[in-house]
Amino acid sequence: MGSFHPHFKVPTAIDNCLQSVKAEPEGFEWIQLFNDPIFDAYIVRTWSAVDKYQNRSTCEDTIFLQRVIFDMIVCPPDTIISCDRLLIDPDSMYYFNPDQPLTSGVPTFNGDPLWTKRSYCDFTIKYEDLYAYKCPGTYTIHRYWYLSQIRPTMINEDTCHQIIEVVDTTGPWAKFYSPNVVKEIHNDVYGLPSNKSYNTIHFPTLDYDCLAYGYFPKPTVYDFCTSTDSIIVDLVWDNGHINYINGSPEADHLRFENLAKGKHIVTIKLRDLCHNTSYDTLIVVAEDKQAPYMVVDQHPVVSLNGEGQVTWIDASVFDEGTWDNCGIEIILARRVDWWKNGVDLCDNLTQLCGYEHDTVYCANLESDKHLNEVEAHYFEQMRWLKEDGGSCSPLLWNAWQYDLCRKGTFECKSYPKDQYDHFKKLYGAVPTCTEDFELGGHHPGNIDDWDRIGGGWSKEVPFFCTDACSGQKVTIEIIALDAYCNYSTIWVDVLVEDKSVPKVQHYLPDLDISCWAYNNYYRDSVEQGQWEVFGSYQSFKISNYTTLENRETIIYDRLCETTSSETEYYKLTQDTILNGLVFENCDLIVYETQKVHFERCGKGWIERHFVFKGGCGGPKADSLKVIQRINIYNDCPLQEHEIIWPAKDTTIYGCGYVNIKTNEPRLKHEDECREIGIHYKDRIVEILYNADYTCLKIIRTWAVIDWCRQTTPYHEDWIGNQNYHYYEFDQVIYIKNTEGPIISDCDIDAICIGASCTADLRKSITVTDDCTPADDIRVSWVLYENTEYGFLPLDRGDSSYAEVLNLPLGDYKLVWQAEDACHNITYCTDQFYVRDCIKPSPVCLTSATIRLLPVDVNQDGQIDTAVGEIWAQELNVSSYDNCFLDIDFRLRLKGTGTLDQNGQLVPPDSTQRESGLVAKILVFRRWKCGL
Repeated sequence: MGSFHPHFKVPTAIDNCLQSVKAEPEGFEWIQLFNDPIFDAYIVRTWSAVDKYQNRSTCEDTIFLQRVIFDMIVCPPDTIISCDRLLIDPDSMYYFNPDQPLTSGVPTFNGDPLWTKRSYCDFTIKYEDLYAYKCPGTYTIHRYWYLSQIRPTMINEDTCHQIIEVVDTTGPWAKFYSPNVVKEIHNDVYGLPSNKSYNTIHFPTLDYDCLAYGYFPKPTVYDFCTSTDSIIVDLVWDNGHINYINGSPEADHLRFENLAKGKHIVTIKLRDLCHNTSYDTLIVVAEDKQAPYMVVDQHPVVSLNGEGQVTWIDASVFDEGTWDNCGIEIILARRVDWWKNGVDLCDNLTQLCGYEHDTVYCANLESDKHLNEVEAHYFEQMRWLKEDGGSCSPLLWNAWQYDLCRKGTFECKSYPKDQYDHFKKLYGAVPTCTEDFELGGHHPGNIDDWDRIGGGWSKEVPFFCTDACSGQKVTIEIIALDAYCNYSTIWVDVLVEDKSVPKVQHYLPDLDISCWAYNNYYRDSVEQGQWEVFGSYQSFKISNYTTLENRETIIYDRLCETTSSETEYYKLTQDTILNGLVFENCDLIVYETQKVHFERCGKGWIERHFVFKGGCGGPKADSLKVIQRINIYNDCPLQEHEIIWPAKDTTIYGCGYVNIKTNEPRLKHEDECREIGIHYKDRIVEILYNADYTCLKIIRTWAVIDWCRQTTPYHEDWIGNQNYHYYEFDQVIYIKNTEGPIISDCDIDAICIGASCTADLRKSITVTDDCTPADDIRVSWVLYENTEYGFLPLDRGDSSYAEVLNLPLGDYKLVWQAEDACHNITYCTDQFYVRDCIKPSPVCLTSATIRLLPVDVNQDGQIDTAVGEIWAQELNVSSYDNCFLDIDFRLRLKGTGTLDQNGQLVPPDSTQRESGLVAKILVFRRWKCGL
């Protein structure tokens, strides 16, 4: 009976006496049904229940086994299974085993699985698997189900194809088992969620620099489906990257270098061969554990600034170069007897904490400087430490407060000195004693730290006339803390003298001024000796709480940021510094000298040496010397927006490439702080033959460099060398020439025909050009003849010499054309005639007589005149012409035979009626071309 499916119901037994009884199976009977259309068989199960009195009851139930209807069998669906299901508990509902089909789906009937390893009734089921492998741990199973049912009258068979995808979708993960890796919360790291702990490891910075070196802890890698030896691990941090394959030799050498102090996020990326990727985070803290190395003046001497007054000496005065690998956070000093000089701690005590007969009393400092200058100074120092003194302020403030309680208890009360250890335990054990402590910071400290450090720390140390008059040195202690509150202390004996030495209450700060600002704001003043532009020292008589006005000097400079202003290409800035204050109870004499040093690129420095001497100390009074250093630096690198490049496309009217000059790049603003180099290289792209007379195209690459910013040695061929930092600009230059050639000697006089009655044209010209050589000038000519249709071409040629033979008489025009290399064309036109230059040769009678016939002109019966007629041809004897036979003869009456005063014949007129009139008659010929 134990083989029945657990879903089969079990009867419930109830006893009348409310005792617990259970129905137990006694057996079953299988009855086979052969002809039933619905059921194959049924089972009759027998159950019994017995109470503690052996009263027994039985019952039966019947289970009908429905016949599988072949057409209602449902094939299993395709499925995707995560490979990690192979690793979970086999009893889990998510467990998968390829050898157990029920874990991935089987054919069903009425929702019930049909799979069994043996056949039952008339139904048989089996399967066959084909594997297709992918990346490690993933594969595809093609499962073919074979179903068959044997009936007395038929056999049913069918096949199901089920695809089972076993996939890896989970990335690897890593764990750190190194004892140096701890879980910590880092709310101060940008980008990390608050109140979440991360794997964290701490490394110290080295003592010679503030960088950490070491090996990252090796994470142990896990993966559900893939061998961890194939996992690719990437460690990425802000300035480094390590990549390795887990299990490879590189996995044991996770060395990092140059890790700056602070907290660093190391992202751990893990990727398996199926490209599943996961991430983890390791916080690496590089922290300074090296205390500062103190260097102080071993024999300091302090001179009082006036009789009977407190002289405050800045702690930095005693420092001679205290050094820390990660930088000094703060340097303070104190008198070792700070609670005994100028301080009365017992005049104001507070019962802080403790029990009866065992109480802690704390001293309260006076806050009003008019009542107690020294206590008020210490009060302000504590306030500064508590509010904004820096990262180590909590440690120092706690130590201050602890010491005030210790001094108030031991110095002001009759607390037994031998109970000091008990005092420390009491102070730490009672919560109210330290409720105002632990202000945060890197290392707020504990009672032992507070006890070792103590109070009295200040930026300035007070000295008094009593110190000078005692003849004994004053022992002071100097403490230096770095950013991680590692601290060192040193004792120094100070010789205090009263020589009325002036006291510098406030020093003129050293200044860093850009070369540009120096040239624009300060150079003229320096050259004129007006050094107060860098600040000045003001003096006044010592009196309590003196206030001064007009202590400010404005320092002008610029920021290396671009601006949209047309007049300023950098943002101008100004800072206000306080002028120096020199306290002296007597007259103050100030001497100032200067040292000025400049180098190339405008770098340099100015040192102002001030010597202060009080007049009341007599001729032996000491003086005080301070130095203000003004560093002039080359601040802003050359930016391209400062350069005004020449026109992108430039046209030059010239003859060729040689000595082509264009406007150079220039800077928007002159800057003497740079060594600007401007150079160019030309590349002739092509020779052009364009209608716009462009002869040549040149790409001129301009380069502008600031040699003050170069680290590579100068080389004359620096353009194109990427080791130099410069700016380039391509300028396209078009060389144009619009002046055409000059044609000389193109005039032609009339040409006379020869013996053949024709003329020969032979003409040469001279052609020159400002750019094109004569041999390269293209010369051509065209000869036109004047016809009834106008001038028409008669002949042409391509040379500077024109020759046309056998020209007949007529009107002609010769046009010359000259074209230079830039296609500038010049024309020269001359019109000429071909004519007969030889006159006809007249041969006439030397004399002839004409009979005049009388004429009555007005019909009055009187003879008015006489008229005779003769034809010119009648006078011709043998006149001829060299080319023409048709000679035209004309007569002209030249004169009367009477000469005028000039010897010329006087022409006759109608009033002359003398008989025997003599006149000179000219006979001439007219030919075709005119008279």
